[in-house]
Amino acid sequence: MACVTLLSDFGLQDATLAITKGILMQYIPDSVIMDITHEVLPFNIRQAAYLLGATYKNFPQGTVHLPLLDIFAGKNPSLILCAYHHQYFLCADNGLLPLALND
Repeated sequence: MACVTLLSDFGLQDATLAITKGILMQYIPDSVIMDITHEVLPFNIRQAAYLLGATYKNFPQGTVHLPLLDIFAGKNPSLILCAYHHQYFLCADNGLLPLALND
């Protein structure tokens, strides 16, 4: 069974998080979706990096981490897929991963 973590600045005031989880469940229905938090201050990459760096090591090998912050930054937004210590990270190319992984 796959494990997917979500970390975002979406908050809990609207349907954005439910929509995100619904879409994930359509594509990976047997996965466990875990919330790290959705209360990161808007666009606060440093806070998100701290939270991701503090938590990812506690999840099983093969976990996919989706930090959903500042995804549409820049004129040509792009995603990074990174394998690190038997974990996978898919996020915007916004500087979060080097901060979170201290690398």
